[in-house]
Amino acid sequence: HLEPLRRLLCPSAGPPAGPLPEGASEAELPGGSPWAGTGARVLVVDDDEVGRKVLAAMLEKLGLTCTAAEDGARALQILKGESFDLVFMDCQMPEMDGFQATAALRSLEVGRDRVPVVALTAGALPGDRERCLAAGMDDYLTKPITLSQLRSALVRWLPSGAAAGEASPPEARLLWEAPVFDAEAAFRRTGESWELLREVGRIFLEAWAGQQREMREALARGDGETLGRLAHRVKGGALNLSAGRVAELAGELESLALQDLLDRADPVIEELTTAVEAFEQAFRSSLPVEEGPSSLEVTP
Repeated sequence: HLEPLRRLLCPSAGPPAGPLPEGASEAELPGGSPWAGTGARVLVVDDDEVGRKVLAAMLEKLGLTCTAAEDGARALQILKGESFDLVFMDCQMPEMDGFQATAALRSLEVGRDRVPVVALTAGALPGDRERCLAAGMDDYLTKPITLSQLRSALVRWLPSGAAAGEASPPEARLLWEAPVFDAEAAFRRTGESWELLREVGRIFLEAWAGQQREMREALARGDGETLGRLAHRVKGGALNLSAGRVAELAGELESLALQDLLDRADPVIEELTTAVEAFEQAFRSSLPVEEGPSSLEVTP
């Protein structure tokens, strides 16, 4: 039974308001996952049983229907007889690996709809992206996969209720996104010193004004290396401040830059900018009132 596993998958996202009903997932709540009720089907291919079960639990948590295969050959057998909206394919498997299985799948799809394939890799090594693309894969995630990374991949490749003309409810994402600001965790991280926390926040927000501009400039000139370096720096600062949502998006942007997927970076920068603004508001309202002019004022 996978319910205990589901409850351990994303501790950083925090629980929704009020307790979940016994045996329920976020996708079953009103305004839950945008994929709940769409009938979307996902095939998970991984020779590691634990990996298969964890990924399946994460996908089910988001309201998707999953089928699992233990190797590439079995995946091809399933794909010949059934239709899927998305495939998660482990790259390193015995007998037939993910590269071979994807190449074989593409040859089977002549005259049929093309199914997006997201590769699962053990590490982002040089040449991984090129090898995945050459095999016919569309994207890749590096293990261990977090719920936020999975959600980002689903947004890129899997139609949701929004695809049918419905607006994806904002509260749906809030159920499983990282928190904007965990004041208690940040307070503990800075040795329970409000003064130090205030100073660290001021430094981060002042740096962000320049980093945001440099990110857009790097994207405009196609400079993935600089964009990735800036995103990594923002992620580190956000983690130190327990700004989970900012860290999550900065990590996603860093990953896109690393994979040279710069055509997808602009909307992530927009989301990141919004997340920093939300963090700043939460940060200001969470700290004790300081006498005199606020030390958190940042010059645009």
